Amino acid sequence: MYLINLIFSLSLFGQIPQEKTEVKHDFTIVIHNVKSDEGQVLINLFNSEETFLKKAYSTKVLDAEEGSISFTFENLPAGNYTAFALHDKNSNGKLDMSKLGIPNEPYGMSKDGKNRFGPPNFEKSVFTVDELNNSLEIKLN
Repeated sequence: MYLINLIFSLSLFGQIPQEKTEVKHDFTIVIHNVKSDEGQVLINLFNSEETFLKKAYSTKVLDAEEGSISFTFENLPAGNYTAFALHDKNSNGKLDMSKLGIPNEPYGMSKDGKNRFGPPNFEKSVFTVDELNNSLEIKLN
């Protein structure tokens, strides 16, 4: 009888809370300054500092086109991300480096989060995906 009274009481104050549905958004990233149509343009999205430049949350690859190229990530959960773009001229799936560790292929970061020396910076490159933010532009170096 106690259980029936409890359920009845809860129904008087509204419905029993249901699981919150996650809001998802489409997000477009435009890559500028692609110098040629050789190879591919890759873009990696990262959603945590722990996985930054190690394991992408999502990756897209398109054939390179001189000028600008647009990527749309569909159904992204709202939150903070960083983006790393690469013009992979030889289509080997990675950023080629010189013997001194200097990048040999054009790349760019969201919010221009590159460091002058060393790897890109996670905190400098974070952007938010939500109902108000649905696009970003990255310029390759």
